[in-house]
Order: sequence, then structure tokens, then C-alpha cells
Amino acid sequence: MKARREQGTVLKSDITRYELQKEQLNLQLAYATDSRKIANHQLVTTLYLPDDTEICPDASLLEQQILTLSEEEWQKMAATNNIVLKQTETAIRINEQAERQERSGLIPQIAIVAADHLDGPITIEVPTLNNNFNYWYIGIGVKYDLSSLFKNNRKLKQARMNVRQAQEQHQLAQEQVENSVQEGYVNFMTAFTDLRTQENSVRLADENYDVIKNRYKNEMALLTDMLDASNTKLSADLDLVNARINILYNYYKLKYLTHTL
Repeated sequence: MKARREQGTVLKSDITRYELQKEQLNLQLAYATDSRKIANHQLVTTLYLPDDTEICPDASLLEQQILTLSEEEWQKMAATNNIVLKQTETAIRINEQAERQERSGLIPQIAIVAADHLDGPITIEVPTLNNNFNYWYIGIGVKYDLSSLFKNNRKLKQARMNVRQAQEQHQLAQEQVENSVQEGYVNFMTAFTDLRTQENSVRLADENYDVIKNRYKNEMALLTDMLDASNTKLSADLDLVNARINILYNYYKLKYLTHTL
């Protein structure tokens, strides 16, 4: 560009425009570098790692084949592994046990007793008393606390209310998990559509760049056309990488929602 500027075929404003775009790219790179430092520091602090630890992303993940499951399979995984659902299920069982205990207080207590006893002679008496007796007995006892009709009824109603509340909380948790998984799955599928679109965009941007480049070399295109083609190609390449990252992000988000990480 500088050589053509000296030849008078390129305007100084064209070079200024290129330098301005270059500075903007450098600024975006600085933002990305600083954001990476911030994320690294937060991860190191959260994981209690040494302060000088540097976490490097595994770029090979972008090239790996992501196995897609059906939405029904993801929903089953969430229903089986989600900790919140397990906690609400446990709360239902605890409250049901408390209800059974309160209900048992309204039931009469029945006791069966039996005994067999043998008395020997009394030798401390003179003369010795012949008290050889063998006796046994069996009986049934029934005990019922009348006050339980008033006290346990209130406790039983409260226990039943606690069971219903636990069941409603479990149902609400199920709905929230189901909605989250459904949303995550749709976004996951959309990410694949975006990837295919960006791959086509890169192919078209490369073809356009090659055409403009050849025309520019043959002085059949302006420098502004070359800069536009270059920027389009760079933007398409970045969007393609972001699309691949977005697939990984939505995949691991689904695993996070199903608690299968």
C-alpha cells in the first residue's frame, strides 16, 4: 500500500483507514486479553489454586465430535440425577413419615402380656413352710389417650399440609428443571444450525477475498474493496470460532442442568 501510495495509485486516506481498523483490532484484542485475565483470576480464586496459576483453555475441544442426545434422553438424565429433585423427593418422604407418626397417635395401643412364675419353700421359717406354688397368667391391655383426639388432630392436619407443600415444591422443581432442560436443548440445536451457517459464511468470505485479492493485484479493484474483503473474511473466521465455542458452551450447560458433569 505504501509503494502504491508513492506511485500515486493509493490515497493517503486509504492508508489512514487501514491503520484505524488495525488499531480497532488491537483494542479488541486487548479487551479479550484483559477479560481472559479476569476470568483466570476468578477461577483460580474459586478453586483455591496458587495465585500464579494460569488456566489454559483446551483448544482441541473445538475439533471434537459432540454426541447429541434427544431431548427425551436429556430429560430422563435430569429426572434421575438432578440434586434439587432428589432433595424435594426426600422432603416428601420425611413429611409422609411424620404424617404416619401423627396418625399412629390416634390408634389405641394394644399390649399382650404373659408370665410363668414358680415359688419355692420358705426356709427361713421354723418349721419350714411348704409354699411350692406355680402360677401363670396371660392378658391383653388396651390403652388410649383421649386427649389425642384434640392434640393429634391438629398435628395431623399440619403434617398433611406439610406433605402437600413438599409435593408442590417437588412439582415446581420438576417444572423448572424440565423448562431449563428444554430451553438448553433448543439452544444446543440452534448452535449447530449457527455452526453450519458460519461454515458457509467462511467459505463465501474466502472465495470473495481471493477474487478481490486477484483483482487488486491486477489493479482492477480499489484498496477499499480489498480492506472490506479482508474485514469480512476476518469477521467470518471469528464468528466460526464463536459458533464452535457456543456448541461446547450449550453442551456443558445441558450437563450442568442435568447434574451429570
